Parts: sequence; C-alpha cells; structure tokens
Amino acid sequence: MDLFTSPSLLPGNAMLGLNGHGVVGTTTNSFFKKRNRLIVSCLGRTDEKSIVCSNEELKNARLIYAVAPAMGHNKESHPESHFRVPSIVTALQNMELTPEFRGPEIIQLKDFKPASVDDIANVHSTAYVSGLEKAMDKASQQGIIFIEGSGPTYATANTFQDSLTAAGAGLAIVDSVVEASKLNQDQTTGFALIRPPGHHAVPKGPMGFCVFGNVAIAARYAQRVHGLKRVFIIDFDVHHGNGTNDAFYEDPDIFFLSTHQNGSYPGTGKFDEIGQGDGLGATLNLPLPGGSGDIAMRTVFDEVIVPCAQRFKPDIILVSAGYDAHVLDPLASLQFTTGTYYMLASNIQQLAKDLCGGRCVFFLEGGYNLKSLSYSVADSFRAFLGEPSLASQFDNPAILYDEPLTKVKQAIQRVLKMIVNDEEEDEDCYEISVKMLFPTFNNERHLKMIANEVAVASQMSNHRNVLKLLGYCLDSDLFMAISSIFVKNYNAKLCSFYASIPTPEGETHVDTLKGVMKTCSDKYFRISMLLSRGANNNNKNFFLKNGAAVLEQTIRLFNGKSNPLRSYSSQQLNKATNNFHVSRIIHQGGGYQMYRGVLNDGEKDDCGIFVKTFSSEPFSKSGDYLEKIATEIAVASNMSNHNNVLKLLGYCLETKWPMLVYDYFPIQGDLSSFLIHTIEPPLLLPPQLPFETKLRIGIGIANAVAYLHHGHSKTFIHRDIHSGQVLLDQDYGPKLFNFYGSIPIPEGETHVDAEVFGTKGFGPPEVVTQGRYTERSDVCDFGFLFCELLTGKSCGKIFWDNINNGSRYDWNHKSKCELEAKMSLEEDEEIRCQLMECGKLVERCTNKSVEERPNMNNTKVEEDINGFFLRNGGAVLEQTIRLFNGKSNPLRSYSSQQLNNATNNYHVSRIIHQGGGYNMYRGVIDLDDEDCEISVKVYTNHNVSVDFEMIANDVAIASQMSNHKNVLKLLGYCLDRELPILVYELPLQGNLSRFLLYRNENCEKEEPPPPSPSPPLLLPFETKLRIGIGIANALAYLHHGHSKTFIYRDIRKEVVLLDQDYGAKLFDFQASLPIPEGKTHVDVDRVIGTYWYMSPEVRAYGRYTERSDVYGFGVLFSELLSGKSWTYMADPDSAIVDNPYLGASVDNWFDAWKNELKINTLREEGEEEIRGQIMECVKLVEKCTKENVGERPDMVERKQQEQKYNRRRWFNGGAVLEQTILLLNGKSNSLRSYSSHELNMATHNFNPSQIIHASLNYTLYKGSVIVNDDDDEEEISVKMFFPKFNNERHLKMIANEVAVASQMSKHRNVLKLLGYCLDSDLFMAISSIFVQSMEDKDFYQ
Repeated sequence: MDLFTSPSLLPGNAMLGLNGHGVVGTTTNSFFKKRNRLIVSCLGRTDEKSIVCSNEELKNARLIYAVAPAMGHNKESHPESHFRVPSIVTALQNMELTPEFRGPEIIQLKDFKPASVDDIANVHSTAYVSGLEKAMDKASQQGIIFIEGSGPTYATANTFQDSLTAAGAGLAIVDSVVEASKLNQDQTTGFALIRPPGHHAVPKGPMGFCVFGNVAIAARYAQRVHGLKRVFIIDFDVHHGNGTNDAFYEDPDIFFLSTHQNGSYPGTGKFDEIGQGDGLGATLNLPLPGGSGDIAMRTVFDEVIVPCAQRFKPDIILVSAGYDAHVLDPLASLQFTTGTYYMLASNIQQLAKDLCGGRCVFFLEGGYNLKSLSYSVADSFRAFLGEPSLASQFDNPAILYDEPLTKVKQAIQRVLKMIVNDEEEDEDCYEISVKMLFPTFNNERHLKMIANEVAVASQMSNHRNVLKLLGYCLDSDLFMAISSIFVKNYNAKLCSFYASIPTPEGETHVDTLKGVMKTCSDKYFRISMLLSRGANNNNKNFFLKNGAAVLEQTIRLFNGKSNPLRSYSSQQLNKATNNFHVSRIIHQGGGYQMYRGVLNDGEKDDCGIFVKTFSSEPFSKSGDYLEKIATEIAVASNMSNHNNVLKLLGYCLETKWPMLVYDYFPIQGDLSSFLIHTIEPPLLLPPQLPFETKLRIGIGIANAVAYLHHGHSKTFIHRDIHSGQVLLDQDYGPKLFNFYGSIPIPEGETHVDAEVFGTKGFGPPEVVTQGRYTERSDVCDFGFLFCELLTGKSCGKIFWDNINNGSRYDWNHKSKCELEAKMSLEEDEEIRCQLMECGKLVERCTNKSVEERPNMNNTKVEEDINGFFLRNGGAVLEQTIRLFNGKSNPLRSYSSQQLNNATNNYHVSRIIHQGGGYNMYRGVIDLDDEDCEISVKVYTNHNVSVDFEMIANDVAIASQMSNHKNVLKLLGYCLDRELPILVYELPLQGNLSRFLLYRNENCEKEEPPPPSPSPPLLLPFETKLRIGIGIANALAYLHHGHSKTFIYRDIRKEVVLLDQDYGAKLFDFQASLPIPEGKTHVDVDRVIGTYWYMSPEVRAYGRYTERSDVYGFGVLFSELLSGKSWTYMADPDSAIVDNPYLGASVDNWFDAWKNELKINTLREEGEEEIRGQIMECVKLVEKCTKENVGERPDMVERKQQEQKYNRRRWFNGGAVLEQTILLLNGKSNSLRSYSSHELNMATHNFNPSQIIHASLNYTLYKGSVIVNDDDDEEEISVKMFFPKFNNERHLKMIANEVAVASQMSKHRNVLKLLGYCLDSDLFMAISSIFVQSMEDKDFYQ
C-alpha cells in the first residue's frame, strides 16, 4: 500500500535543468515561469563573508535556500543519484513554495561561489582533498570510480567540483542567515538543498555516499568568519553521522547530537560515545530502536534535544537533515512520516529563536524514496513559513505499526544518565602493580625462569582468577613485570608462573632432576576433605569446602572447562531477595526453593535474578548432597549457552549449601502448573495451552536434552526429566534446569549403572529394575513428559482416569486412550491428525524395549510426525547429524510472533527478493537489546518444487557455511509454522539478477527483471570480477571446507545476493548434497537445477561432480560479464525459449554470447587493459562450460593458464585461495581487497620518494589509504613484486606469502598483513606501516 494516497504531484515528463553551481535553467516542460521570482546572487566570498543581498531583501525573507544538485555526480541506479534534488525542487514548484509564488518572503541564492580548498581543509586533511582532486583524471577516463575502497561511495569527473559547490552553497546560506538575523531577529531560516551528502565523510576521507562534511565545514566557517563560537549540530538522519562525530569529538565548543536507528550503517553512534578530552560531554548519540516513529521523535525532542540545547546555549544551530528515516525509505526501518519532519522543522526553528536569535541552517543529507523525500522537504518549508502541515494528504497511517515506546524510553534514560555520569568523571587512569625481581635473579638461569613467567602468565591472563599481566619493563637492571591491581574483594588471583613446566604431549607427568611432578588425577582434587575438616558454620569454611567440591566436579566432568561464573556474597543475595522473603518464591522443588530478586552492585543498572537455595537436607536419601550441587553447577555452566536451558550466572559459596544464581526473565511458571494433578476434578482448571505452543515447548525440551547428550566431549544423562524441571518464559519458551542428578556415560560405553535417582512413579523399566541409565532412559522420561504436555494431565492423573483401560500396568495403552479422548474433543481436523502422530511418538519413546526407543537425535525425525515444530526441528536436526555429525554453528530460534512484528506482518512493501517457492522480507528485530536488520525467508505452502527435507538441508548446510564472508549468514529459524522460516543477515543491494537484462513476455530485449523499478545498474568491470571471485570462493569452500565434499547443484544468478559494497553472498543450499566418501560423483534419480546452468552429464545421466558446479559457475560468470541473461541471448524463434527441456544446443547461445560481448561490451570499454582481461575471462568461461567434464578446471586450481592470463586478478585470487586451502585448510584471517587505483592514490603513483625498502624481488612503498572502518591508523606499506614474479611458480610463492602471513599477523613481532591487490599486472601486498626499523618479515619462501 502506498503511503501517499493523493494523486502524484510530480508529472512524469517534468524535469529541471540544474547545473553544478546551483543555477536553475528550464527544459521544455519546466515549471520555472520566472514571474516575480526572487533569486539572489551571492558572490565574492573568499575567506571573508560577503553578502550581496540587500538589507531590505534579507529583512523581509523568512526562508533562504540554495540548490546544488550535482547533476554530474551520478551513478545509474545508485540510491544517491542526481534525481534527488530535482524531485524536491519540482515538489516545491507544485506546492508554490518558491520565490516566483511567494515573492520576498523566500529567497533562492544563485551563483554562489564554491567552497575554497582552505574551507574544506578546516575539516578534512589536505592529503585527502588533493588526492581526490588528482583522482578526477582517472574518473574522466573511466567514467566512474570508487573512492571508498570497495565501498558504495563513487566519483565521476565532476565529483570534486560538485562537492565544492555543495559545501559553498551551505556557506553562502550561513552568511545570509547570520546577516538576516541582525536585521530581522528570530525570523529567517536557511536550507541547503545540496548533494553529495556529507555527514559520513570522515576527516581523512569519504564514506557512505558522502564526499565532504558539509555541515562540519559550515560549523568551522561560522566560528572562523562570523565569530559564532558555540555551534549546536542536530543530526536526525537514520544513519549515524560518524564523520561529524569524529570531526568534533574533542571540541567543547561544538555540540553534536545524533538520533539514528540502532544497528544501522555504519555501526557507530553507541550510547557511550560522548566525546573525549576537552570535548567530553559535547557529543550525544541516541540510537533508536527499529520501528520508532513520530511519538518517539517528539519524546526525544522534548526530553533530550531541548534540554541539551538549553544547557549548551548555542550561537547558531546547524541541522543534518536526513529524510531516510521515513517509513517508505528503502535503506532503514524507522517509521517517521511527513508529519514527523514538519514537527522537527517547526520545533528546531523555534528552538533557534529561543536560544540564538533564530540562526538556523538545514543541510540535506539522506532520503532515497523520491516521493517521501520531496514531500517531506516541502512540508519542512511550510513549517519554516509558519503554515499548517499538509502531511495528512500524504501520510497513510494504515501501514504504520506500534512503536517500541518502552525501548525508546529506556534509550532516553540511558543516554541522559550516560552524559551526566561522564561529566562527573575525571581523566581515565588505572592502578597497576609492579613486580620487581631482586638482583639475585640477574643470571642466565633465573632470567630463563622470568621469561617463563612472562610466557605462561600472558596466556593465563584471560582467566578471572589469574593476576592479569599487562606488560613488562626491559630497560632497567632489575626486570619488572606490570600487572593489574587487585584490591577490595579478596578474590583469588594466581600469579608467579616462573617455575611452571609443560607436560609432554601424550604423557601424564614430567620427570625433573628433583623428582616427579604429576598432573591432576581424579583423586588429587579431593582437597575438599582437608579443607572441610573441622568445618563449622563459619562462612570461610563453607566457602572453601563448597568451592573445592565445585572445582572437583568441573575437572572430573569437563576437564576443568566451564563458562565464566560470578561469585556472589550471601549479603548481596539477602539484599536482592529481601532476606529471601516468602513473597519472592517463584518455584519450589524437592529440597530447594527459587526466589526472584533484584541485584544492584553499584556498577551496573539493576538486574533481575533467580536465586536457588537448598534446604538443610536436600535430595533426601540420595547420597552426597554437596557433590550433587557441585554437579549442578558444573553441568549447568556448560549448558547455559543453549537457548532452552536456564542460564546459570554464578553462585554463592558462603552458606552451608551453595546458592545458585540464574538469569532472570519474565516467567509463566513451571510446566507442572499447566497440568491437572488431582484424581478428582480440580475446582480451578489450569491454563490451557494452544497445541502449537505445546509442540514448541516439546521441541525445546528435546533440543536441550539432545544438547546434554551430544553437545560436549562426554555424553550426559539427565536422569530426572519431569514437568517440574521446566520453566516457561513469557513467550512460553521452555527452560530446562536442575542438572544435579546428571551423570556422564564412561567413554567407550553405552550405559552407566548407578543408584536409582529421580521422580518416583513412572520411569524407564531398565532403571527401575537394574539402575541402568542410557540416552534412551532420558528418551523414556521425555515420552512421559510429552504425553503430559499434550493431554494437560500428569502421568498419575492419566493413569487413574484410565485405570480400567487395559491391564493395570499397561502405560502405553492408557496414554493412547487418553490421547484418543483428547482427539475426539478436538474440532480441527489437522490438529487431530497431528495429535495422532504425536501419540505414536509417545508410544515409541516409552517402549519397554530400550532398543525400540529412538534417541534424542531422531526423536523428532520420523516422517509421519506432522506437528509443525516437532517435524521441522526434527528434520533440521536429522540433516545436521547426517551431514555434519551433529555439529552446527549456533543458531537462534525465533517465534512466529517475533518475525511477524519484525516484518510488519510480512507486508508486501518489505519484500526484497522472490525465489522459487519463497519470498524474502526485510525486517528489524531486537537482539540483545540492540536492533538488528534481518532478512526473513518464508516458504509458500503451495510450492511443490521444494520438499521438507530440502528446507532442513538448507538449514544444516547454511549453518556450516555462514562463517564464509561470501555466504549469506544464517542467524536462525522459526519452527512453529507449517514450513520453517529462516532468518538471515540483510543483503542491502538485492540479488544479482537485478543487474542483468532479460526478455519481456514478447521476447523483446532491453527489459530489466521484474520487480526492479529502474534499468539494471551497470557494474564496473572490477566489481564484476570481485563478485565473480566471491562466488568462486564460496563454492570452493562448499567443495573443500568440510569433512565431506558438497555439490551446490543449482548455481544461478538468483541465489547470489549482494551486500552494501556489492560483495557476493551465496545462499539457498536446499538442493546441495554430499559426495559419498571415496567417490568422485553422486548419481541421483531426481535432477534439480535450472536448465541453462545444468552441465551435460547432469542433463543426460543425473550425475553430479564438483565440475558440475564449475559448469554452472561458467554460465553465471558469462552473464555477469556481459550484464545480460542467457535467455536474453537466446534466439526468440528457438524452441528452447518456450521449452528449454527440448535439449537444443547450448553452443549456439555460447557463440551468441561471445559475439555480443565482443561487439558491445568490448566496444564500450575504453581501457585496453580491461579489454584484454575480458577476453581472458572469456577463455575461462569457455573452459568452465566444456562438455567434457575432465577438461573443466577445479574451483580451486587454476592450472595451465596462459602467461598473459596468469597476471590477471582471477589467477592471482585462485592461487591465493589454493595455497590457503593447501596450507591452512581454507582458514585465513580477514583480508581486504584493495584496488590498484586506491594504491596509486596512496603512494602518489608509486613515486620513488615513497620507497622505504627495496630488495631483489620487490619494492616496499609507504602510503596513506582511506579505510572503511574509520580506523585512526591510516598509513600503510605496499609491497610490489617485480615482473619476473609473473609466472606460475612465483605466483604460488606469493600466494604462500599471503596464506601464511594472514595467519601470523596477530603476533606483535610480525608485520601485519592488511590485504592485497589482485587487479594489477604486478601483485601487491598491503601491510601495516612500520617505522624506525627496516627489518623484513618474508614468508613467501
């Protein structure tokens, strides 16, 4: 649904002629009629202000604006295009908000001077400004270049001049507004309608569509030229203005206040970024949760912006006015409306009148939906003129959803508290302890011991009970080691490791000259017997005894490994629970109570906790009480990462029995409170859960138990699974807890014999009769629990209600009767069927024969279980186990309600991609108190091409592939729908097919793919290569990055998404399958894939190999190079257009593609070197699409390439990848790919004056490059290898250098490798700069 319900005010054939200097001309249909128009020239400004407008003109003006549309700075289909400012001007014309309609109350400045280089240099480095100016020559030759590495900021031949003009327009308006305020106080406001935008541009370079920081340049200009010392900058763009933030981070006279969407680009603008040094407290960042809208922004203005401005007392207010927070804008997920922007314009103008004589200038920043941008700016103009808003004519409230006002309030409170607290803080300092060794240690033997101390302590410092080593001092006669200070809390801090020695690998001890030092055995940590001897009620003795027991169990069960736990004092927990008042009890079990508490330790905000206390005789008749509590701590600490386990935060060891502290969450109670327990009907029935919720609870419990069984080095048995061991959160998500009865199965065994432990009445027969526990003992307990959950009755109630059904002890028959009775009452036919299948699962789980029961890994696998959650979760788990031995990267489980809220109930406006049988939606979800943009993949129920196993396959493989930078990261899934919903990171540029030409229904050419609203974006050749190598890398990782070789099977343009920087992201692994071990291929009965991309052996025999994917890649790469789909190249009269499965010769299209590439692409490409590279890429495509499998290359190896092609980017990238896999199993630290253009700029075209070292094989240059992540360190060294290295042998040596150096770069004595350049004839490696030392660190040998 369109937000704008009124007819469009923008005629399709109207276009303004605008030059780069703000001069407005007209075309045939221009709306500029030149009647009564007041367009004023402001000329002559250099370093001093120069106001040409007469005093009379300025006195009558209420609004002054300037137009600088940068028509020459444009990239087709880029969101920051030259259509933005003209669309605003057209809307102003239509709404009669220009001088020709309003006379003297509106002034448009004309023929203003561009900003000088000196103006720009007050904010940006001269190296950047001069470097950008020099880059214009390159832009003139190539048409478009990228000036932010591989990022989204582009430049054309006009960019430098257009950016100066934009900044100059802002300065001219500042001049006019300041002068007008002297004549007509409180009345005149200014607006610079300019581009490119500026608030992302950092002092040393461009970023995020921005070239020069327009508002920052104006702020410095206002201070220098007009003497306006205190400048207040408001930035309400949806993205954080990191460039402005950085420019004034230490300046106390410029207050920068930014509101922006939490988690959005560029990821900066956190609450704690409040300035530093003299500027501490003069920066305020307020990240708003996704979905914030008009109410949120009004609250922010009243409670944050106004008080900050009043306290700061500015001389002028400047505004970075970004209109991309609008609900219709495609690049974010806030809910501002046209009315929101009217409110902001009106209120900020009034604020300026109240505080600084009305001096206020707005600068256009973002806004990429042309309708919402133009109408919102026009309504801002109406606000400046004091006229009522017309937002009600444009805004459609029906598409808005509830704002997260609670989160907004919390954000406001947090940011205000942060800035108040930081105003009170002194300069940062911290205490240290210095360890000085005596002179007797100044001999060789003792110095080795000191070196041993440093080596061991540096590895141990991450542990909370080890004194952290910060560093050392070597320039003194006496060695000194510097550590953190330890005071106040008496926590144990182990130190002094100079005598430590390692145990040889495979040994249990090490012999020394003075005897044998043995490592820990199970008996060694029985120190608890010594520590607790003579123990009394003294807290110290309890602490020692309890701590020893916990330590012993942790070592015995998990080899000493556990997640970090905090130690609480009894006083803290008494205070948190109001001395364990009875009103705080939330749950009671056998021998323990759980209390709700609020912890305030003075360091953080109040946080909720659960505290579990044990009675004086817990677990009666169950043996060693303390050992079981210690087991609970050891197991729970290792289980806490699981989504369906109650998270253990820490413990208190000062009482007779330890107290356990768990993470707080709003709870619905324990599961037993939802069951009927009494034989007679209860007076008040417990709450009835929907069937879907019951299934979700069941699968959560099953997953937690499966993790207990298989998520650790040992298999653990819970032994006591029942309804009282499961808490339910506010969304009825289950949280399993109480692991005190858990025991491990000895290695190599399938069972463990132990005392009978657990809830009496119902249990596995082998446990009751023999005390024998296996994984399937827990499965039996789960079966009883699942039956209770489905029926809403406890096992005892089920037993007595069916006492006469079957023999007295035939539990399966009684549960079956109860479920049948439940089914008879269910009106929904589908739910009845699901209940029947769930009954079969219960029957299998509680089978008397251990072997007949499933284990927890296939409890949910059987095909006849139709319950959404059980079936979905089971299939995913089954595929993970089958393909990856049960190992997967952590995935989060989302509820359907969460995803409904995130995507505005899957509104059609949120669709970003459509594939075969699924839609992908853009959404925003709260993750760990931060809003995160996501994409949500929803399968359609009517789709017959995707079966359920394929979806589970997609989850299993995608979770393993997500670590690769060229794979779309799978974040999690939702299993409580008929078909699973998958949640991914958000790809901002859509899928690759957007960038290709198609045929329309009449087989006519030149049509973009639907639903693209504009022609396909023409990608530069360098970007195409980068996309291609990204796809190749992802496929190589799929083939060789796991214990099994996987085949993708369906490579095509629709399964490649592009991130913000046009980086390739492969996804959709539902058709992928593994090659059996020892085989080179796999034959299938069902051929899956798109005909155009199928290799001949797949079409003919259904035979898949690695090189089947190579064939598909070749087809895809051919499309990428030409920018045209294969169907575009097809003969419209060919039968294959109507029926591709007729098997017509693919060679015809390949020939047509080569001809098209030669005639059009090569003809359009002006650079000879790139034409040569294109022809070499054609040879690669031809090799990849060979009919003979053996003639195709492997995805990793690039063998026998021609000498000229070896020097190109593709061979370089392949060689690096090959060496990385060969040496390091495909693992490497993240490296950046630099363009040769970037390095030419960084080193001044490799000027000899930049050389810092030369050898026989390479030259090392120093340079300065602009980094994407806003790193303070921008100097680099560039290693350029000589031409003799451009052969296959030497290229492998260079690839070896990259592979090894990337792994070694973390070491402080290794020159850090930052990245490489592959698009040059000469390979270049980029490293951090090193000064004063010219020692080389080479790895290529």
